[in-house]
Amino acid sequence: MIGIDIGTSFIKVCKIIDDGSKKNANSEPSEDKKREVSVFAAMKSVSDMESGEKSEVLDSMLRECGIGKENAFLAVGGKDLIDKNVFLTNDEESSPSEEVKSNVVSDFNNSMKDEGEPMYTAHMFIKGEDKKTTNVICTAAPKQIVDSKIGIATVRNISVKGVTIETLALANAFEKFGPEYGTRENIVLMNIGSVDTNILVLKSGKLVFFKDIDFGGHMITKDIASTYTIKEILAEEIKISPTLKEKIGFYMPNILKRTTSSLIENIFTSMEYCINKQFVVSIDRIVITGGGSLTEGLDSFIEKTMGITTSRWNPLEDCNFVGYSNKDLGYFLPISLGLALEKETK
Repeated sequence: MIGIDIGTSFIKVCKIIDDGSKKNANSEPSEDKKREVSVFAAMKSVSDMESGEKSEVLDSMLRECGIGKENAFLAVGGKDLIDKNVFLTNDEESSPSEEVKSNVVSDFNNSMKDEGEPMYTAHMFIKGEDKKTTNVICTAAPKQIVDSKIGIATVRNISVKGVTIETLALANAFEKFGPEYGTRENIVLMNIGSVDTNILVLKSGKLVFFKDIDFGGHMITKDIASTYTIKEILAEEIKISPTLKEKIGFYMPNILKRTTSSLIENIFTSMEYCINKQFVVSIDRIVITGGGSLTEGLDSFIEKTMGITTSRWNPLEDCNFVGYSNKDLGYFLPISLGLALEKETK
């Protein structure tokens, strides 16, 4: 299985070459299973391209990488998704019946239409901390968006086996490759892309809440370009380079204070919601990944503003990373990596 993440600025492809399960009988077991995993990854820019051009780029990339006949998983996300929460009361601490669950999902699916056409839907059930309620999170994506991504990915010998939600792919990647603290802490995990951000709340590694918001690293780039009257390509370099920032006397906190207000608000409301619904008691850490997380000083700015320890996460930092010599590119790959972990039967 390969994971293909078709983003606004980049197409990313990941494949698990060796999951570390097949080792020589004489070899010593590793204390860190992640170091035994080999991952192939590739990425190319598709900024300002139409669907047909993106398809050509993907086809070219697969040829260059020597990837033959493969099954693939895709993901959809962003502001076009529709989320709905339904809370069910549990009977004597037991989960709602399968009939009740089925009715809730069926009602949601039937109500989700885009110009009369059914929408792509997904759902998950989360039992509350008090065991008295079950939260049903239903998500729908316009069929047009799903079909467009499938069309882009239908190249060469690639067979699209499924489409999932970006946040679920991100949770998959964090469960497999996340730092050790992820298995015991309550975490707000954010994948900051070019134009959208996925926000997840994880309780000891398990997903309990997710949402997508209209915020991305390109907003910061545009603000820098506008403030200093420079081209966006230079603003992008300044955004991630501490050397350039110091050379021109650039003060990033002022930019971040202006541009991240919606991000900070959504972090706070997501935490507040999960605590009020008793999904978690508190949040121990905020973790950021994605290309936008490379913005110089963003992690420390969020930590200072929210008063919560904030860390960056590169999912391939401890893996045998095949395909790139610069492992910092791993920050761009968590969704495609999570997709590569999908099972064909899903």
